[in-house]
Amino acid sequence: MNQNIFYYSGYFEMTEEQEKSGYMGIGVVAENAILGHEELLHVAPQDQLPNMRGRLELNPQTFTTKGVDSRGKAYQSKVETGSTVTAKWLNEDSNRITPPQLMKGETVHLYRFNGDETFYWKPTNQHMNKRVQEVVVEAYAAKPKEAAKEETPTNIKNSYTRTVDTANGLMEMRTSKANGEKAAWTVQMNGKDGKLVISDGDGNFIQIDSTLTCIDIQNKDRTHIQLDKQVINIQSDKTINMKTETWNVECKTFNLKADNVKWEVGSKVEIKCPTIDLIGQVNMGGMAVTGNGGSGNGSVKGNMDVSGSQSIKGSLSASGPVDFPSGGKSGSIRGSGD
Repeated sequence: MNQNIFYYSGYFEMTEEQEKSGYMGIGVVAENAILGHEELLHVAPQDQLPNMRGRLELNPQTFTTKGVDSRGKAYQSKVETGSTVTAKWLNEDSNRITPPQLMKGETVHLYRFNGDETFYWKPTNQHMNKRVQEVVVEAYAAKPKEAAKEETPTNIKNSYTRTVDTANGLMEMRTSKANGEKAAWTVQMNGKDGKLVISDGDGNFIQIDSTLTCIDIQNKDRTHIQLDKQVINIQSDKTINMKTETWNVECKTFNLKADNVKWEVGSKVEIKCPTIDLIGQVNMGGMAVTGNGGSGNGSVKGNMDVSGSQSIKGSLSASGPVDFPSGGKSGSIRGSGD
């Protein structure tokens, strides 16, 4: 039978007060906490080693012992001894579920309870300047009342959580739907990647990407508004509605591409432009050219067909022949052949 045991080489003689309270005194962290295993620390008890001097090092010695136990069975034990003890995190914060990331040289309070060999630690927070990076997760129970009967374990789906992760450069807050909430929100600030994301888990999100100078707003139907540097993109598969008292647009180029364009104007449309090019057939219910908007003169280049009567107030001149198949009053029409 092989046994691996790590224990403090000194003898802990607990006083009556220590037996009652479990408090063993101050300890010094001998090694930086290992990320992912921060709950276990190697600690040098100061009250048991009051005269310890020099550098604090984790340097256990290994011994192997052999023998025969009381039942006559042979055994072999490997024992590591040193000036430190392995202590577990004593969590007195009911909402914090990850231990502090303690560094070598920080001081902690040490405890042993009911004569058990297990040591526990909690920080004194007197040397927090030694800390470099931390991962802190807090969880707040958000279970339905019925869950109390079954003692359902707390997890990310039935709690509200808050994470501060300086190792990966992010902060995050989450809610859940365990109590019938309409949405489960996540707010994540990722400084390392330069992104802020607000989402509900159903496809609705807002994202700010500082590295790309881009802001995106999108819902689960993929209706999307994007501010990409100096470009604004708007996408909707059905309809975009805008309503206001006055809509002012100022630009150098206005491009409109559509299968059909319909304008319903209650009073009038006023266009001020030196040149208007209309390519294709133009149908108008009525047309009047007056001097109100300009000189009042109009010209047509090319052929023009007029169906219906035409009334002209003023003289009519033509530089070529004019034919009137239905006839006309003699002397009232003059042409280039006169």
